[in-house]
Amino acid sequence: MANGFLCSVCGQIHPPAPTSYSIQAPDAYIAIPDEERATRAQISAEQCILDERQFFLRGRIVLPILNQQNQPAPELLDPRSGPALEIRIEAPYFAYGCWVEVSPRNFFRAHELWKTAGRENEPPFPGYLANELHHYPPTLGLEVLVATQPVGRRPHLTVLDQTHPLAQEQMMGLSTERIQQIAEQILHHPRT
Repeated sequence: MANGFLCSVCGQIHPPAPTSYSIQAPDAYIAIPDEERATRAQISAEQCILDERQFFLRGRIVLPILNQQNQPAPELLDPRSGPALEIRIEAPYFAYGCWVEVSPRNFFRAHELWKTAGRENEPPFPGYLANELHHYPPTLGLEVLVATQPVGRRPHLTVLDQTHPLAQEQMMGLSTERIQQIAEQILHHPRT
């Protein structure tokens, strides 16, 4: 995959498959007609408020990449197991940059601590994915745990429904073949 991959959909050679994808806004923001956005939404690169009643933060879902022997990468720290320590990812990883809807209380607390050193010591809090990742079963509204990271790093999102394929890949990792499959789906069927 380092030099590119032969696409099983179109038969062409594509550049190497990306190991991260990022969604620029919550789906609810995208659904607002362009002419209404200025009056209904406040959005920055990291935070979004819709209609003064929906609150979103941008975060990352990190999945380990399996090695050549399809062994999982060293275990990621699970924020459910204690204080929200910094999530350290030593092995190669794949990431989705996406949005999560959170309660007003948690949103304003995160906003208050946005540039405060030590904010990663805050306890994790619940949220719900605010984007549909179209190459999985439905993800919009999927419950996650939000673990604040040090200043300058986006929150780490842990999918809580362990039966969901996204949660399973977050726990067990992705093979290079799966990464190629995701790239093919995004290239050729971006909304399916």
